[in-house]
Order: sequence, then structure tokens, then C-alpha cells
Amino acid sequence: MKNIVNMKYIIALYNNTDNGKTQTLWHIAKLLISDNSNTIKFSTLSENPQLDFSLVIEVDGEIILIESTVDSSKNNYTKMRKFNLEYNVNYVFCATHTSGQTLLDVNRFANEYGFKTIWTSNYQIDEDNNYDFFNKLKAKHLLQSMMRYRLSKAKLC
Repeated sequence: MKNIVNMKYIIALYNNTDNGKTQTLWHIAKLLISDNSNTIKFSTLSENPQLDFSLVIEVDGEIILIESTVDSSKNNYTKMRKFNLEYNVNYVFCATHTSGQTLLDVNRFANEYGFKTIWTSNYQIDEDNNYDFFNKLKAKHLLQSMMRYRLSKAKLC
């Protein structure tokens, strides 16, 4: 049985095209970067929350990868693999479609590198003008959940 303290996780944010996955991950990235004690290892993050990006950041000695690209032609598996091999990632936040190659990429990466996958989606809302509010809320929820889980793991040591 694998030691729970050493387990690695992918938090896969899945949804259809143009439903705020990248923006939600962008908000997670901005929250992590706002803590000056965290160390950025790699970043293509811009000030535009609509643009795909990659971020590798160290938080309390653990490495977090955020990969927002949901495009099978850009081979998400290869990108996640590259970052994992270079930085020994503990947590991955990524975007994926509900089916197809990007979903297969997440599963392949998780199986090959021993990550447990947590599937989630952003909030489904009817009004376009509320997307930013709900994407920020989802980002805070995911980040708080991960941080609470990390604290609970530390108590097991």
C-alpha cells in the first residue's frame, strides 16, 4: 500500500470548450503567486486570464504544476511529462475536455507516473456575466481544498 504522505495528485478540471477552465486555473496561479514565499520555477502566465499557460511553483517544499492548455495538437501528456521529469511535481492542476485526447493524456500521465486523479469541473451557470465571479470562487475552493489536504497529510507523519 502506498504511503498517503507520498501520494501525488492531479486535479483535473474538465468541461466543454469555452467554459472557463483556463480562467479558473489562472485564478489559482495568481493566488499562489501572490504569496511571496512561494518560488516560481517556470511560467508562461500572462495578465490575460483567457490565454493558455504553464506554471511550475514551489509551495512549502512541494512542487505544483498548473497546465491550462486543452489542445490535443499541443500534446498535454508530453508537456506534463517534461515538467514532472524536470521538477518532480507533487500536484498538477490541469484543464481537460470531457472526452477525447486531452482526457486520455491526463489518464496516461497519471497511470505512468503514479498520480491519483481528482476530477472536477467549474461551476455551471446560465449567465455569461457571472463567469469571472464563479471561476474565482472555484479557484479558491480548489486551492483551499488542496492546502487543507496537505495539512492533513502532514499530521499523519
